[in-house]
Amino acid sequence: MVRRSLKVLHTADVHLGWDGNPDLVRRGLIAAVDTALDEQVDLVLLAGDLFDSNRQSSTTVDFALAQLARLTMPLVMIPGNHDAYDATSIYRKIDVEQAGAHVRLLREPDGEMLHLPELSVVLWGRALVDHYHGYRPLEGLPERSNGDWHIALAHGHYVPPGEPPERSSPIRAEEIACCHWDYLAFGHWHPFTDVSQGPVPAVYSGSPARMAFEMGAGHVALVYLDPKLGVRVEPRKLELPERA
Repeated sequence: MVRRSLKVLHTADVHLGWDGNPDLVRRGLIAAVDTALDEQVDLVLLAGDLFDSNRQSSTTVDFALAQLARLTMPLVMIPGNHDAYDATSIYRKIDVEQAGAHVRLLREPDGEMLHLPELSVVLWGRALVDHYHGYRPLEGLPERSNGDWHIALAHGHYVPPGEPPERSSPIRAEEIACCHWDYLAFGHWHPFTDVSQGPVPAVYSGSPARMAFEMGAGHVALVYLDPKLGVRVEPRKLELPERA
């Protein structure tokens, strides 16, 4: 079977409901959705922390669902440490999939596989339940199941080779290097950061809006998967609308 080329938008760490600047983070999500539509991507990935906490107003929830509903392509997302899938999780109070049949939340704490045959892609992600040293976001990542593209979503802290995992939810460089998947879509770090190991592409997309507050620019990652050319990742600086 010949894999088709894919164009993917990878985002994370939207932090809707952030007290520091709630309007800014809303504008960041609008800009990310606008970019996905303008670029006519095949797939959107959201690698955790759509919400800044599990306590959100109905206004914030309605805004989130309205923005996700604007997408015309599949969206696959996981909980992060701010919107963790614990007993109080916002994802147990609302169903983000009511935004449309194109929205899929990976909820399984031990990891969940999703196959989208129309895109020739297999996706996997773990629902973060408890953000602590013992939680490993890539633990349980299975072997490749077929010849389709294989993309994993994870939310945690990258640990360079040889360094001890001193922070919660560690993703060790050695885990990345040996996984043999086509792309690892990470969330948790707000700057765009490439942590690829050898032939395995692994990237933090950056926050679409928090970075605009912290360092002057929000980002997403555009990921190009080509059967002949391999995988290429492009950081895309976002132009935020003037108001949400």
